[in-house]
Amino acid sequence: LPATLFSATVQTPWAGIVAQSPLVLVLTGAMWITYAAIYFLATSVFKRTPQDAAVLSLTVALPNYAALGLPILGSVLGEGASTSLSVAVSIACGSVLMTPFCLLILEREKARAAGENSGSTLAMLPVLMWRSVKKPIVWGPLLGVVLSAIGIKMPDLLLASIKPLGLAATAAALLNT
Repeated sequence: LPATLFSATVQTPWAGIVAQSPLVLVLTGAMWITYAAIYFLATSVFKRTPQDAAVLSLTVALPNYAALGLPILGSVLGEGASTSLSVAVSIACGSVLMTPFCLLILEREKARAAGENSGSTLAMLPVLMWRSVKKPIVWGPLLGVVLSAIGIKMPDLLLASIKPLGLAATAAALLNT
């Protein structure tokens, strides 16, 4: 999946991503509001652990764009650049903004359980962010967005070699759902 997310984001032209800023704002706002509401309900009302609440919230707030977005939209709307761009922007919003936040909560709770709690979450933030960013699911699409922003094009051979990995991730996610 990280290879698929990288491929989708790196192939999206930066100008196209910038032109999609209204979509980015709506998606990001909807995801954060949903995440916060589900996290609050899970921890306050249903008394779930922060780890369980973080994963549940991410599952609800971040639709499975990577595995389902491209195949379904591609078959319905056709394999066009606008379809790929919308899905790539959606993937980037979720993977670059939502997934690291969930990983941050998981890493915080893991550090607390190991007795590494050195104060507040804010004090632990640099270490927790580093642990989150080291995960391929985060740095894959983030690297793709950065390379797209600075205008670096990936060789076709590299993108062609990543494509079977992405197809396997899509099939596995459809089978898993």
